[in-house]
Amino acid sequence: MSSRHIHAGQAHWKDFGREVAAECRETLRCTEGLRVGAVRRRGAPQSLHRTRKDVYSTLIARTESELQVSDSLAMVFMDGDGSDTTYRATHRNLKLSARRVVEDAVLIDSKHSQLIQMADLVAWSANACVDPHLGNKFAWDWYAKHLLERDPRRKPMPI
Repeated sequence: MSSRHIHAGQAHWKDFGREVAAECRETLRCTEGLRVGAVRRRGAPQSLHRTRKDVYSTLIARTESELQVSDSLAMVFMDGDGSDTTYRATHRNLKLSARRVVEDAVLIDSKHSQLIQMADLVAWSANACVDPHLGNKFAWDWYAKHLLERDPRRKPMPI
């Protein structure tokens, strides 16, 4: 950690983290050909599991349609350790001979992948944009300032 983040012998990890996040957002913003995006849905806290499953199923259906139009294939990589098998059913319910997302989601713990960490940053920035509260005020404009130009839809989309 740089000395500029140490004050009176105390390490200020949040300041350091925000600096790292700023560099990552700038890297994402400047990466030609990169596309990012985010989807959102509000749901009742007691229905979180069902809401996540429904959002994922809808997202994969939309992705399948887009891939069909462009005659493309894709894989989905997600943050996770493999213990949550919720998402597998979405892929298994697709007709195998017509699938464009060619495999179940590949789960990778973000501790082991810088790309998954970047995806987490995109998701967190989108969340700060659509669910602003005082605790994340510092990040309310991160999506608009740094990620919007890489998002073909120009904002986190309701799904």
